Amino acid sequence: MTKEINFDFGTYVEKNSTSLDCRLREDKEKPEAHRVRRRKIMRIVSKITTVAREVLDIYSAVKRKDPISVALGALSTYGCVSELFEGQAPQAQAHLKEMGATKAFPMMCAFIFHTLQQMDIPSRRIWNSGENKDEGENTQEGIEEFDLGNNIKVWFIDSSGTSMDGPEHGPYIMDAQKFVGRFSEVVEEKLGKILTINTILKGFEEFYYLAPLRIPTALYICHIDEDALMARISDLQKLGFNRSLLFFGPPGIGKTTLAARLAERIGGRLLVASCSTLENSRGRSIIEDLVDIIDPSVVLMDDLDKMWRPSEMLESMERLNRKIGDRKRLLIGTVNSLAEVPEPLRRPGRFDEIVEFYPLTKDQRKNILVTYAKEFGVKYTDREFNKLATLTDNMTGAYLKEIALRASVVPFVPLCAQVDQMKRVCNMVDEEDGEEKQKVKKKKRRPGSRTETVTPGRARRIK
Repeated sequence: MTKEINFDFGTYVEKNSTSLDCRLREDKEKPEAHRVRRRKIMRIVSKITTVAREVLDIYSAVKRKDPISVALGALSTYGCVSELFEGQAPQAQAHLKEMGATKAFPMMCAFIFHTLQQMDIPSRRIWNSGENKDEGENTQEGIEEFDLGNNIKVWFIDSSGTSMDGPEHGPYIMDAQKFVGRFSEVVEEKLGKILTINTILKGFEEFYYLAPLRIPTALYICHIDEDALMARISDLQKLGFNRSLLFFGPPGIGKTTLAARLAERIGGRLLVASCSTLENSRGRSIIEDLVDIIDPSVVLMDDLDKMWRPSEMLESMERLNRKIGDRKRLLIGTVNSLAEVPEPLRRPGRFDEIVEFYPLTKDQRKNILVTYAKEFGVKYTDREFNKLATLTDNMTGAYLKEIALRASVVPFVPLCAQVDQMKRVCNMVDEEDGEEKQKVKKKKRRPGSRTETVTPGRARRIK
């Protein structure tokens, strides 16, 4: 038995062409679809790269036989891997999607969350999955909301029940540009303009967060012509050239203080990255993203010579230079010893200008002591200040501030003895002075006399 099949080819083509037109029209209406897909792929690649760098750091620590670095690297790698294969929270994500929120800065999720917590930004739990599920089924998905003010809010997702120790997804925001602007304003209001990156330990995992750095810039006495340096930087920036400076000199001489003063004169923020943050691949990634979010005028890489591998120093410099790009930012590195800096870093293009910090002169030390003495309520004569300035040869501003502070509670003569002791302990005594003191110690005592020690380095002869 033959069955007739009615097939109209023209109708078939018309229907399919109509559906194809609809699909093409939808793609035109959503031009960001492909960009979103590419961003997702790049995030996965970025996370895999971070894991690979952590593994290389562990390998380097094993070769150095440094068990602490190996342990910390293993914990950091575990955090990166868990972040790479993080579980999904479909209900919470669907809820935020209904609200119109989108995910931004995924690699900064924990950093932004803990920074908001440390700044005491008001937060509340706005949704729990258990409220919308049948009895006996509760995955404990939750959404935490932070209110930044000015109608700007940010959300994070976790699966820890009613309290959030650390987010699993986020941050979710309505408008990335408005969030970045408001976040920068709140950071400046709460933390100030001089910022650094600290760590906090929760459970077995270490998290980074943004913290204030207190650098007194009112008192600064140095041989460097600050006005001339600032004029050089400004003139070159006006011509479209970014500047990178390398400060080197002994600890406490004022390298970080000068960087803070330059940031003040520019009128922007200073971001200080310590060597411990730069040594960690996750820390380096956070610094690069943070440069885009808070937009600092000056980025300071502190104590570069303390980094384990010169290659890490070079990599950090290259990546930050690329990140800065054409923006008018000043990049500064500080080292205690120029010999520890690899030669490729000392050329223009990496560090354009090398600034050396010399020891303070006697007059400069006296000026610093007098200024701090006024601040701490110390009243010494000019002769006593001259003697202290002579005794404090080779000492930096940090030591002079400590001496002026002690002067508020210690009489002048014992204070001089303490200064002498500080110089010996900190290896600031000249070789000739040391030999002379050894000769004095070897002198024989008069018969019938005894020596009673009053303070370290001083003796009183009693008949």
